[in-house]
Amino acid sequence: DKKLYRQYYNIVKFYEIIGSQYILLGTDKGIGAFHKLNTEKKRLNDCTIEEITPNVLNSYIVNRTSLQKRRGTIERELTFISNIFTNLKYFNEKYLSHDNPVLRIDKKLLSFSQKPKKRFFRFEEEQLEKYLSVIDSYSNKDMSHIVKLMLHTGMRRSEVVLLKWSQIYDSYIELETTKTDPRTVFLTKKAKDILTQIPKTPRQDRLFKYTVSGFEGSYTKLLKSHNMEDITVHKLRKEAVSNFIEQIGGQNSLLIAEILGITNIRHLEKTIKEAEKEHPTLDTQQGILKSIGHKNPSITSKHYFSLKKQS
Repeated sequence: DKKLYRQYYNIVKFYEIIGSQYILLGTDKGIGAFHKLNTEKKRLNDCTIEEITPNVLNSYIVNRTSLQKRRGTIERELTFISNIFTNLKYFNEKYLSHDNPVLRIDKKLLSFSQKPKKRFFRFEEEQLEKYLSVIDSYSNKDMSHIVKLMLHTGMRRSEVVLLKWSQIYDSYIELETTKTDPRTVFLTKKAKDILTQIPKTPRQDRLFKYTVSGFEGSYTKLLKSHNMEDITVHKLRKEAVSNFIEQIGGQNSLLIAEILGITNIRHLEKTIKEAEKEHPTLDTQQGILKSIGHKNPSITSKHYFSLKKQS
C-alpha cells in the first residue's frame, strides 16, 4: 500500500532527525552549555534508554530552541520520543515499570521557542490569473487539471493525484483513502467542467499518471522557474476552503456540512455559536472553519482560512 509506505517512510525519517540531535549528559541545561569544550554531549541516538532522563530531554529542548525551531515542532518531537518509552514494555520485560522521562520535562523551557507566524495567504485576482497561466502553460496537461480540481473541491494533493474514475459519480466523488476519514466530496459546476476535460484512457482507472512525489517535484520546479515557489500546493486547499465559506455563508450549516463532508452537524452548529461569541467580527466564519478538514478544529482555522484584506 503506497499510502502506508509513505507514512512509514515519513515516520522513520522523522525519528532519524530526532536521533541526530545533540543532548547534554550533565545537569546544566543552559544554552551556553552546548558551546563549552568540557561539556559531555552526544547525539540522542547514541544514548542508552537509561541515559535519557528528564534533564537530558531538557537539554534536547534547549538545543532545538537554539536552532530556532518552533514550539509545535519541538512538542511533536517530544511526542515521538514519548511513544518510544510508552511501548518499551512490549519489546523487553525489564522496562515494564520504566519511567517515561518526557512526562517530567521542564515545560517552561518550551516557552522560549519560536512562536508560530501568522501565515496569511489569499489569491488576489491578478495573481490567480498569472498563476493559472503558468500552470496551463506546462507541457503535461495533468498539472493543470490537478491544480484546478484542488482549487474547486478543496481536496488534498494525494487525493486528487491518485483519483480514479470509479470514485467519481454525477455530482460527487467518493474518497475512501484519505488523511483522516473517508468522505464524500460534492462537485460544483466548475469541478464538473474540469472533469469533462480530462480524457479517459481505456483500461486505465486512474485519471492521472503522476505519482504523488512526481507531481510535487514537477510542481515545485515549475513554480520556482517563475518565482512563484511560495505558492505551495497546501495553499491551494486553504484558498478552496476559504472560498467555500465566503460564498455559502456561515448560516447554511447543513449545506456546508454536505459540501465539505462534515458528518457531525450538531457539533458544527455548536462550534458556530461558540465562535460567534469569541470572534464577533468574523461572524460565523471562524466557527465553521474549526470543523473542516481535520480532527483537531484549531488546525483548520490556523492553516486554511484567511479573509481577504480590503484595499
